[in-house]
Amino acid sequence: MKFAFFTFSGYSLPIAKRLLDEGNEVLVGMVSSPEKLNVDGWQGRKESAEEKKRRLSLYDNILDKLDADALLKQLRFNKDKDKEEYFIVVDHNNLCEYGEKLLELGFTGFIPNRADYELEKDRAKAKRFVEKNYDVLQVPEGYSLKKAQEGIDLVNDSDNLWVLKSDGNLGATIVPKTKDVRLNHMQIIGALKTDAKDYEEGGYLLEKKIANPIEFTPELVFWNGEPIYSQVELECKPIGAADTGPDGGGAINLVIRTDLNDPINELFFPKVVYKLAKSRRGLFIFDAGVLYDPDEAIFYFTEFAGNRWSWGGVFSELAMATEKNRNATEYFSRVSSGKNPLRYKYGATISFYNVAPDKKFASLEVQDLPVYFKRAAEEYLWLFQVRKDKDSNSLINVGCGDILLGYASACGNSLSATISSAYKIVDNLSFKELLYRPKSDYLSKDYSSSILNRFDFLNGSYINVAESSSDRKVA
Repeated sequence: MKFAFFTFSGYSLPIAKRLLDEGNEVLVGMVSSPEKLNVDGWQGRKESAEEKKRRLSLYDNILDKLDADALLKQLRFNKDKDKEEYFIVVDHNNLCEYGEKLLELGFTGFIPNRADYELEKDRAKAKRFVEKNYDVLQVPEGYSLKKAQEGIDLVNDSDNLWVLKSDGNLGATIVPKTKDVRLNHMQIIGALKTDAKDYEEGGYLLEKKIANPIEFTPELVFWNGEPIYSQVELECKPIGAADTGPDGGGAINLVIRTDLNDPINELFFPKVVYKLAKSRRGLFIFDAGVLYDPDEAIFYFTEFAGNRWSWGGVFSELAMATEKNRNATEYFSRVSSGKNPLRYKYGATISFYNVAPDKKFASLEVQDLPVYFKRAAEEYLWLFQVRKDKDSNSLINVGCGDILLGYASACGNSLSATISSAYKIVDNLSFKELLYRPKSDYLSKDYSSSILNRFDFLNGSYINVAESSSDRKVA
């Protein structure tokens, strides 16, 4: 197969490398500057010279890379031939500027457009979509505000727990872990005071926080408008055990394969989703973030991901597609044939991080530390923040302003065996400043948001996800 990748952050580079290693032809285009994205928010902010240098060095001496504009020009020049031969991967919906141009040229693959980006970033629009089209899913009580002082006054005058979300995608999402109302208010108000400028640029939301939520994300995947597979994803975002510490973008992850006729899909994918998918070529991913309130027995909507991969989740899915020591090729070849790629019931991913600060560049992580791993780990190891040193031929980390170093994944038809296999991959990795959530935390039931507590809810409820995901042969 032939692939062309478009990326800004480099998250898809380990997938491109795996496809190359498995014998495919791969082209990679990296966006040269955030201004080229033509999007608002943190990813559209101007980079410092050091940030740009490090980001563009990702996978140096590992993959041949082009400027994304040069790759687009090349594909445009040969479009009549290339659009029949290349599977295009635009790896995030914030590259919708490139996605729109590729779609106009008639290319197919995984190509998000601007509407996908806006469905994720325009929270008010997403809520209106839910209110219009969903029966079981409700929008949580919330307020759309402009000035920081408005939110401070609202919080001070209430007895609710609150969550703070930036509409402008500049201020951080604040989900206080505490169930104490006073501490919750102190954290929300502190953020609004400290980062008032970021929250006021584009506005922000205050939403009522559920004290003991059960969070999960059903996902439905289409190829050329036809559903081909579905799953439920569970992830814990903070990097600390028991869901403490800063958000690491999905520190531990579990993907559960579901049948297309599973009751969960009927609940969370109304007819409008299928209608929307019919208008799209290639791979189209639709999900809905769900919070279940056990006290009120209500399902609440959180957000849409807007036709993009969940970064821990995609490596679980690739693992679940493994056949004959190939995973990435098997995933894409089956998807592009309109077939379910998930051969296994479960996929687990563990993220690992570099948390050491760079003494010279305070906003970045320390760089140039060697990364070692045994060959036994290679098939299910997905290194993100690395390049190869030309002189020593060693892998070293880049330290490009993201603590995420990479992912370890595993697959299986036994939940416990799948989780154990993922940790065996981490055990075969060595890095001086390595941090990851321990296996005991993945298997914990000591806090309500743990992976296993949420899995038990899905298994025991009328949704009945685990039971419907039997070991029957995948179509």
